[in-house]
Amino acid sequence: MIPHNERGDAELFSADPFSRQGTELGRGNAHDQVDTRSPIVLLPGLFAGAWIWKHTQGHLSSRGYQVITIRDPFALLNLGVTPISRLRCYLKEFFNKFNIDRAVLCGNSFGALVALDFAFHFPCRVDALVISGSPGLHSEIKPDLPLPRALTIEHAYAVANLLCYDRSCLTSDRIETTYALLSDRRALITIARALKAARDYDVRCILPHIDCPVSMIWGTHDRVTPVAEWEREIRL
Repeated sequence: MIPHNERGDAELFSADPFSRQGTELGRGNAHDQVDTRSPIVLLPGLFAGAWIWKHTQGHLSSRGYQVITIRDPFALLNLGVTPISRLRCYLKEFFNKFNIDRAVLCGNSFGALVALDFAFHFPCRVDALVISGSPGLHSEIKPDLPLPRALTIEHAYAVANLLCYDRSCLTSDRIETTYALLSDRRALITIARALKAARDYDVRCILPHIDCPVSMIWGTHDRVTPVAEWEREIRL
């Protein structure tokens, strides 16, 4: 992730998130071998970029998988008034541009919803899904943490405390770096639109139509997208 003061706002809100400049690719020790396995695309979240996948990317790359991560959180992108459909188009264009026929999509939180949506609309492009903490159930508990007109560092810490059960996994430096990236007013507008889109999206309509293998990994203490709601939905 590039620090906020090393690039201008215009770049943040106009760059194609799935360009080669916006991605990190690696194949580990098997880069010189013919590998028929599908690449693995690790999607960012609304607030967190590629850094959330650092250990996962290293683990997969060391085993010879081609791994693609998206550098910036979705909040830094200009997603217009239809964030999920815009990201669906971005991702399809990325697959086409770099000749990715099929891939394994991994996403956490908002990224998980993007992965589910893409698998529903383009089933022939997705071999499998690995998702965690996805929104999309209208009965989910909504955290009592309104989005302010201007993001403060105190609010950034409050969001971190809400999202992370084990706060030791998230350093103060990481919170403050993310705060610096997301404090732009346009990022707040994107966040507000994305949160509304996630609240309005009903995954119940698409879950029966997703044919690829799906691994759903949830935290027991998830306070934003409680696992109990998803367990009930899967049983139904």
